[in-house]
Amino acid sequence: MDALDEILSFVNRFPDAEDEAIDLLLDQLEHESSLKSSIIDKESVNRVTSVLLQAEAAAEGDSGSASNHSAIRVIDAFLVPKFRYDSIKKHFYQHAGSLPIHGEASAKAALYRDRFLLLFQRVSRDQHFSRPSFDVVNSEFGSCEVITCGFPPLEDRDQSLKLLAGYDFFGGGTLKKEDTLRLADLEKRAANDMFVILSDIWLDNEEVMGKLEVVLDGFESVEVVPSLFVFMGNFCSHPCNLSFHSFSSLRLQFGKLGQMIAAHPRLKEHSRFLFIPGPDDAGPSTVLPRCALPKYLTEELQKYIPNAIFSSNPCRLNFLITVQLNH
Repeated sequence: MDALDEILSFVNRFPDAEDEAIDLLLDQLEHESSLKSSIIDKESVNRVTSVLLQAEAAAEGDSGSASNHSAIRVIDAFLVPKFRYDSIKKHFYQHAGSLPIHGEASAKAALYRDRFLLLFQRVSRDQHFSRPSFDVVNSEFGSCEVITCGFPPLEDRDQSLKLLAGYDFFGGGTLKKEDTLRLADLEKRAANDMFVILSDIWLDNEEVMGKLEVVLDGFESVEVVPSLFVFMGNFCSHPCNLSFHSFSSLRLQFGKLGQMIAAHPRLKEHSRFLFIPGPDDAGPSTVLPRCALPKYLTEELQKYIPNAIFSSNPCRLNFLITVQLNH
C-alpha cells in the first residue's frame, strides 16, 4: 500500500498526462537494477520518482531561463517528412531523396493510390471493418446500392500514438515520454501566451502601415507580450508578377517594417515574427505550397530583426501544441 501511495502521489502531479506518467514510471522501475523480485516496495518507487522529479526540476530550470523563442519551431512545407504505407508489410516507410518539380505520368495514379492506402490502414484497424461489410440492397441484376457512406470511426489519440510511435509525420521530431510530461506541464503554464495573426500587410500603403504601428504600440504596452506575430501576405497592394517592376522599392519597404518592429523593444526581445507569402507575392509560382519570400526582399528587414522567420505557405508551427498555418 505504501508503494501504491507513492505511485499515486507521483501520477497526481500530472493531471493531464496520467497515462504517460504511469508508463514512464513503469519503464524506470523495470530498468531499476536494485529490484530483486516482482514485488515493488516503497523504497524502490521513492528512489525512482525522486530521480524523475529531479530531472523534471532541471528541465524546468532550463526552460525558465530560456525565452519562448526556443519553444517555437516552424516546419517548412518542403521539409515535412514524406511517408508512404506499405500494404504488404503493414507499416509506413519514409520516402528517401528529393521529389522532382515536374511529376511523371504515373504520379497522378500514385497520388490516389497513396490516399487510398492511407485510408485503408486507418479503417482496417477498426473492429467494425476487420472484415469487408456493406450496407447494400441487391437488385435482380446483381448490382448494389450504397445506403450509407461516411468517415472512418474516430480513433482515440492515445491509441494512435501507441500504434504510430516513432514516426515523425509532423516534422517537429519525436518526443520521449519525459518530454511529453514536461510539455504537458508547460502547456498549463502557457495559458497567457498568445499568437497574433495578421494578413494583407500592404507595405506600400501608408494607411495599412499606420494601423499596423497602432497594433504594435498596443501590444508593446501589455503585461505579457505575444509569443509570436504571424504576418501573412500579400505584402504589396499590386500583384508581384512579371509586370511588376518595383522590387527594389518593396525591399526598402520591408526594411521600414523592420525599423518599425525594432522601435518596440519589448516585442523585439520577447516576441518572434513569422512571415508567410500570400498568393500574389514574389515567388517562382502561384501554386501551393509556395516557397518562402525571396531573400533579396527580406535582407533589409533582417538587419533590424535578425531572428525573423520566413517560411512557406502553408507551413507547420510547433509550440507545445501543433498548429498548421496557411493563407
